Amino acid sequence: MLKPAALVGSFLMGVLSIADTGVFTLLAPPGTETIGIRLYSYLHYGANDTASAMSLIYGLALGIVIWFALKVKTFRNGARQK
Repeated sequence: MLKPAALVGSFLMGVLSIADTGVFTLLAPPGTETIGIRLYSYLHYGANDTASAMSLIYGLALGIVIWFALKVKTFRNGARQK
């Protein structure tokens, strides 16, 4: 029952971290660029296909990391019970 909640919570954290471009734009040092700022720039200047591909890759990578973390947690819990 905890696994779906952890999955959704992790995904929402990833999405919200990309969406907060205003703070990153003001506080980022010169020459640095986060994924959120780059996606915003692509969408602003009309490179929708590049932004879509980048979002898909980010979503897949986030899903793999979440899946791996849940598998490691399940493996550790299973090893403790035996």
